[in-house]
Amino acid sequence: MRQIKLDLNFNQSTPPLQYKLNLPDITLVNDDKKLDFMIRRYQQLISESPVLSCPETKLDERTDLRYLEAGSRYFEIQDFYTKFNILKSVIVPADDVLVVHSDPQAKSISRWSNYTVCINWYINNWGTIYQYYDQEQLVDQFRPDDFTLWAMDLEQAHQTINLDYTDKTRTYITWLYKNRTLNQVLADWTHHNK
Repeated sequence: MRQIKLDLNFNQSTPPLQYKLNLPDITLVNDDKKLDFMIRRYQQLISESPVLSCPETKLDERTDLRYLEAGSRYFEIQDFYTKFNILKSVIVPADDVLVVHSDPQAKSISRWSNYTVCINWYINNWGTIYQYYDQEQLVDQFRPDDFTLWAMDLEQAHQTINLDYTDKTRTYITWLYKNRTLNQVLADWTHHNK
């Protein structure tokens, strides 16, 4: 029989061993039937650090997606293999992945495309805040930090605001999903992290 030896050395000058446990984020999906009416607009995801720099893009803008998110212009990734690798770098397979350049002062969103959910990896957000309104009253807002991953519901109208860096261009990579709800994407993400 093997006996476990406890190390009772309380010397605080040596850093303790830490173990990163791959546990699910239980806040991702609401499973309380009393709270089914809650509107989920966005959720920060556990970062897998998909890409640290912006890949080269094609010069032509995807005009069919212009302003899918407020003030944003969408560009295809130039190299096919780079695009393929980035497309597969998030846990939930997406329908498309694009590089976005966005105006931080955009005030509205048009939702005429087929995409319903996106996951955004912010490279340069410049402190821009996303705001959600209900009958012209601010009901919710969030501000993504650079190099963080967020899932967003594109069917919820929102605007962005940035009072400090009005002349800067935001840059982020977006994974786009068709015919999926935000909760379905979050459920798949959570399932993978169990």
